Amino acid sequence: MTMREHPHMGDYEDDLRRAKVEFNQAWIRLSNFRRGLICIGCGATSDLGVGWKAYLTADGGTAVYCPDCAEFEFGTN
Repeated sequence: MTMREHPHMGDYEDDLRRAKVEFNQAWIRLSNFRRGLICIGCGATSDLGVGWKAYLTADGGTAVYCPDCAEFEFGTN
């Protein structure tokens, strides 16, 4: 029996994939925090990010917006 054929291996692989995604997202947040945030809309920077919005992109990255650009792009929440 190969690992793929094992009845519980699919669950393990799904859990591993989810853990990798969560780790990568956490690493991105930590990296952005250490460098400060840079708005992709206007290029503004912030060390604290109060009111800033971060969105996951289709390719697994993040798109960070200052409050003004977030409101312009996505409206108010």
